[in-house]
Amino acid sequence: MRKIVVLAVMAFWFVSAVSAQEVATDKKFNYCELVCKKKLLSNKVKCFMDYGQHTSILNEKRKMKLKDEEGRVLKFESNIDALNFLGLQGWEVIDTYYITIKKDTYFGYLLKQEVTE
Repeated sequence: MRKIVVLAVMAFWFVSAVSAQEVATDKKFNYCELVCKKKLLSNKVKCFMDYGQHTSILNEKRKMKLKDEEGRVLKFESNIDALNFLGLQGWEVIDTYYITIKKDTYFGYLLKQEVTE
């Protein structure tokens, strides 16, 4: 009896695993990392976006700030506010993490965006 149950479970698992496979496509994606930190004495957050752009040590954070079409730095009320903004731009969250350095907590989000050619 145990053998029949084990075989039935294995057969069910095999069938579900086969049907869950995705078809390979030629889609291409851009990837980026969004890091947010709460501002001191404020409810707002500072957000920086790293998508592989060239930066130097002197101007690293300035180049990584999110900006609008006119070059103005965007300000966000919360991490979710920033993620909603990027979601409207076509970015999708694929992973999250957080780290704490000297009482400062940084929230990180790995994002991807499909490349349309």
